[in-house]
Amino acid sequence: MRMHKWLGLSAYPVVCGVVMLSGIPAMADTVKLRSGEVVEGSVADFGDRVVVTTPDQVLSLRWRDVDVVLRDQSVKDVYRERRAAVAADSAPDLYALALWAKRAGLPDAARECAAAAVALDPEHEAARTLLTQQKVDGDWLKGDALLAAKGFVARGGKWILKEEADVADKRRPARKLSDDETRVADLIARAASGKERAQKFALEALDGLSPDALARPALRALRRGTPAERRIAAGLLARWGDVDALRPLIYTATMDRETSVRRAAVTALKEIDHEDTLRPFARALWSATPMIRTNAAEALGAFGGGRTVEWLIRRVSTGGGPGGRNNLFVGRQLSYIADFDVEIAQAAQIGDPIVGVIREGVILDTRVIGVREEFTIVEKRVFYTALRDASGQEIGDDLAAWQKWYKKERLASR
Repeated sequence: MRMHKWLGLSAYPVVCGVVMLSGIPAMADTVKLRSGEVVEGSVADFGDRVVVTTPDQVLSLRWRDVDVVLRDQSVKDVYRERRAAVAADSAPDLYALALWAKRAGLPDAARECAAAAVALDPEHEAARTLLTQQKVDGDWLKGDALLAAKGFVARGGKWILKEEADVADKRRPARKLSDDETRVADLIARAASGKERAQKFALEALDGLSPDALARPALRALRRGTPAERRIAAGLLARWGDVDALRPLIYTATMDRETSVRRAAVTALKEIDHEDTLRPFARALWSATPMIRTNAAEALGAFGGGRTVEWLIRRVSTGGGPGGRNNLFVGRQLSYIADFDVEIAQAAQIGDPIVGVIREGVILDTRVIGVREEFTIVEKRVFYTALRDASGQEIGDDLAAWQKWYKKERLASR
């Protein structure tokens, strides 16, 4: 026997969790809320509220938010009743029931109602959306057919853009190392093993190989080898001496966390002695990352020369000139009710307040006079050490003294 409890109040439900329950437990029931939502579980009446225990949670609902409690009736039973009451030839009503079923946790029923609505109205866009369908070139598609129609291509179990697929198709698979290159990779690993005798024989064997055979194994070791392997790889790339070695060596000299590896990369770059080596380090001086700035300064200090000194002095003396003018208001604002705009309505008198505002304060004319960048103690020490290494001068960390010395040297060189 079903027991219904009907209420005539309209309100939005407020739901909160209940930790401890006391009351009269009930069998599995369904609670219909005035908002249209349904909750299925064991129901207990606590007077001013009803507590519903579900497999996932415990809900406390105010009676005034409850429409009806259906004893021994599941959500599927409610759906069947609603389905029987909906006109079979009404696409809007079927779609509304589909939305209700989706909110009630009945996805299969929601799809069934949406499909019935689409059967009546093939252009019912909302029902098509509920069925995850989209219209492409006049046809309603879903799933793989929809992705294919939108230009996506299946590759490796995933759908990617056609342009990405074209690039992937053109990309050649990585060529395996030849026998000589595999031997070089093994010798690099042995030379970095830490055993003195093995290191000696491995390094001697590497000295006897051609630079072209060293290139690929050395580049691979520079990218993902141990610190010892990266140091050895940098020296091998210096022997190779090709312009293709510049980019990975510059990256290593700037980004590697091991000081010894960065120094080995700088040494290799100095041996290659290419004209495009220094500019990337100069740009890195203005990086947003302090580690990159200091690594670039150390590298420039190791290279030395007039250009590196100029870039380092520019970096430590970075500042800005005056900027544009701006207005700044400093004050306060007070609001008060000046009057009431009275309007006589039927059986009521309404007073609409008229709000007045008082402002007091001062408007200041402001302008940025100049900007000066400050560095941390560690970063400042690195910059001035790099200046000392690059110039051979012992001037300390007095910026004005460095600028005076550099100006004098530049005039003397003309």
